[in-house]
Parts: sequence; structure tokens; C-alpha cells
Amino acid sequence: MRRIEEGHTGFSPQDATVLMDRFEPALSGENNEIRQPEWGGVDQEPERAVRTTPDQSGQQPTLKICCFGNAASIHTRRWVTYFSIRGFDVTLISVTPGIVPGVHMHVLGSSERPRKWDYLRSTLKARRIVRTLAPDIVHVHYAGGYGVMGALIGWHPLITTVWGSELLVVARRSWLLRKVVQWILRSADLVTCTAQMMVGEIEQLGIDRSRIEMIPFGVDTAIFHSCEILKPGLNEALTVVSTRALEPIYCVEVFLDALSKVLARFKNARAVIVGNGMKREALEARVKELGIADRVRFEGAVAPERMSEILQAADIYVSTSPTDTNHVSLNEAMACGAFPVVTNIPANREWLSDGETGLLVKPKDSDDLAEKLVRALEDRGLRTSAAARNRETVELRASFQGGMEANERLYRSLASRKFEMKGRRTAEEQAVSVPHRQDQL
Repeated sequence: MRRIEEGHTGFSPQDATVLMDRFEPALSGENNEIRQPEWGGVDQEPERAVRTTPDQSGQQPTLKICCFGNAASIHTRRWVTYFSIRGFDVTLISVTPGIVPGVHMHVLGSSERPRKWDYLRSTLKARRIVRTLAPDIVHVHYAGGYGVMGALIGWHPLITTVWGSELLVVARRSWLLRKVVQWILRSADLVTCTAQMMVGEIEQLGIDRSRIEMIPFGVDTAIFHSCEILKPGLNEALTVVSTRALEPIYCVEVFLDALSKVLARFKNARAVIVGNGMKREALEARVKELGIADRVRFEGAVAPERMSEILQAADIYVSTSPTDTNHVSLNEAMACGAFPVVTNIPANREWLSDGETGLLVKPKDSDDLAEKLVRALEDRGLRTSAAARNRETVELRASFQGGMEANERLYRSLASRKFEMKGRRTAEEQAVSVPHRQDQL
């Protein structure tokens, strides 16, 4: 498939073909064939597409979409499920194990934490899958390993969605990594991101503004909404909640250090920590060291409905991540009426007005966080007034339904341009061939 925009820079499909053909003999040996492990009772060859459940929409697929992304990620799962229900023919290619009902699955790896080599090794298989599918759109989620796969395969139209850390963390580690991310984005026909602050970051890599769209992941407001139960007063139990993954990047230990100071002052306060990650054991040990284990509950990973219940009962939501784009957890907390106390970074400032709809704190500063938590716990009026405004903001700017409708319009626009160009090429070929045949008569 040719590019749909003139003057597009980066690897061409021909370049990608030559590159992949060069590497294929070394990487297609028997030892490199990976079977999908048992996951939910399913064991299938990665090369075979199987629809795990019938399409429940009652509609014929209107477009054939091939997505690259982590099958274990809630963002990826919500995305492909939405378009499957809409009647699209959706295929998900993942290097991480997982099954999404209603979606054609190709799982090309067995590790929950793939290495760089796993993505490169899987590219050959993914290339064959894409060529067989001949999708109308290829959509890559995360401009890292999956971005490399999409760029090397060279199928177009190609959409690449930037999730955040690939630009804010990975690309800043070295000049080489920045060049890799730049090449990934330049290889796409359209780049989407989830926060306005990311638009400028993408432009700095040489991507024209006309090829960038900002659409937040969004919140399912049918699940995440406020309840009629009043938040407790100062003489009742107060709840502070963290819902970020327990991974190093989110600095949840800063929250615990601040929490120990806050709980010493508010005897009626407690904390709930939702999520899992590689730091869970260390964080649970830290809670015991601080002597607050009896007032901190680790919930682990929970379903969206349970997450909504926790946030509805919470007074304060905390995020200690020093870098972020549009993290859905903040929007979920805003929708449920929990008062945000979060790091003072551009992504959070897009959603909150400091001192009015939330409180912003210095990243990695437990003393500042403790001070802001005390202020929020003491000022019930501030929490109440912010709740109504934050819910309205989410409904207007962060609706999952609205965001997905916008993405569907992008899909249809790119696909229609592809069909127009294909039809134009066919007409041109016929116009050239007709005189030739007449000359022969």
C-alpha cells in the first residue's frame, strides 16, 4: 500500500520490504516460532486468526482495522472492543498475552514484559499477518516497540497513537532513542495523542501540525459518575485514594511518606491504594515500616465498576507521577467527585485550576504533598465546590464515547482517501491501456 500523502518522509514500504527480506532468513528459524500460551482456556497458533466470540452488534463490519498494542492494557482492550461492537472487523496484534472477546487475536509472544528483541522478532510474523489481512487501517498504540513494528511493516494508512512515556521518558534518554521515536512518528500518516501538551512535543520532532490530532482516552461516564451519598465531614472517616499502577514511574512511595504525616494528624483518615505492579511488595513493606499498615488498604487490580465505587466513596484522589499525559485515572476521579491532589505538571494543569478544582504539588516532594493533603482534608467547602465543576469538565472534554466517535471519523476519513487514490490509479491505468490496445487492433 502506498503512502496517502505526497512528500511523506521516513521509510517507504519498499524500504521496509527490502529490510525485512534481508533479516527474514536469520529470524524465521524453528526456534523463533512462539506459540500463544494458555490464557483463558485458549491455545492457538499465532499465525491463525480466530474470532473468540461472534459479533454482537448485528451489523456487518464497515472497515477492516488492524491494531498493534498490548492486549493486557485496559486502554487497548477498551479500544478494540468498542470498534468490534460498532461492527468493524477488528484484528489485534500483541506481543503480550491476552484475549479480547469479539476480536481477531494474534499473540506473538509469551512474556508479560517483552524485551526489545521480542518486538523485532515478532515483526516478521506481523508483516505476514498484515499482508494477508490487507486492512483498511493499521493503528499502532504506543510509539515504542509497537511503533517500530508498524513502521517496518510499512502498511498504509498508518495511525500511530502516542501514549506519553515514549516521548516524555524514553526519547529523552539518548539522542539515538529520540531519533528512533522521530522515525516512528514520521512513518505514520496520522499521529494522535491524548493531551494538548503532547502536540508541541510531537511538533518538535518534525511532525506537521496538520498530521496531529489530540483526543483523550476518555472516561465511560455511564460507569464513572458521582453518587448521591454525601462525603463525610471532619468527624467521620476520611478517605484518600491512589489508583496509579505500582510501578517505579508513578512514585507511589512519595504518597506513602506524605501519608504517614497526614494520618498522624487526622485520626479519622485512611488510605486505599488500587493497582498492581512490580513495586507492590516494597510498598507494602514501606507501609509497615511507617507504622500505618492498619490504616492503609491495598486493593490490587479491580474492575471498572469497583474502581468507580472506591472513587465515589473517596474524599481525595492522589497522583504522584512526575511525568504524564492525559492519565485516565485523574478523569475517573474527577467524574466521581474525588478531590484531586496531583503533581504540578503540564498534563494535570490542562484539567485543573490550582486552588479551585484541585491542588498541585511539587513532584517527588512528600512534605509539599502532606501540606496540600492537610489543606484539602480540612476544607470540605473546597472539595464540594470542585466536585461539581470537575464532573462537568469530564462530561464536556473527556467522554470515552465522544473520543471514540472522533477516532471513528478519522478512520473513515483516512480509509476514504485510500479508496479515492486506489480508484484514481485504476482509472489512470485504464486510460493508458486503452490507446495501447487500440493501436494493436
